[in-house]
Amino acid sequence: MQIQCLNTPAGCNARQILLILTSIALVFGIYPLGGLFLQQNGHGFQLNRMAPEFRLSTATGEIRRLSDYRGRYLYLMFGYMRCNDICHVQVNHLAALSDLLANRDIEFLYLAMDSRHDQPSMLRAYFDRRGDNFTSLHADSIAQMQSIAAAFKAGYRISGNPGSADYEIEHPAKIFLIDPSGQLRYVYNARAATAEQIAEDFHQLRQ
Repeated sequence: MQIQCLNTPAGCNARQILLILTSIALVFGIYPLGGLFLQQNGHGFQLNRMAPEFRLSTATGEIRRLSDYRGRYLYLMFGYMRCNDICHVQVNHLAALSDLLANRDIEFLYLAMDSRHDQPSMLRAYFDRRGDNFTSLHADSIAQMQSIAAAFKAGYRISGNPGSADYEIEHPAKIFLIDPSGQLRYVYNARAATAEQIAEDFHQLRQ
């Protein structure tokens, strides 16, 4: 993406810079003027809105809503079992956070993006076994989970033939922190932030 200022003696003035930054934000789904993105603070980006509500199933068939977790801090990610790389980095971050924070009012959610392949038994063995506060959730269809992901500005798409067995899913490596009131407080890029850095922000938030 090339950025060019208008042809003025002063180069980029404040209004042009704002327009450029707004354009970049719109490209990446950040929407600064809508109150979603405020500023980089600590090791993640601060957010300022209620987390989108959803209704999904656990690996044991129970129905869970996001609002069921009110009163607790919540780390949330989107992933799929056949992911070659970043999903597992995200899960490892959550597992490390559980050890670093050792806090009973924290929950960890894995929202499974691939309802065609990610069976509940697989999700339970992969994610839920990590602790009583680790819960995998799945949707009835990929389209339903895509809608939820889009509401979190973490949309994903199928790469390849969706009717085949070997398609891939392209998705951002985001980890979200939701506070006990249901507010989105931080979003992290798991490729850039370590579990230790995310834990540092959590301690700052609790002060």
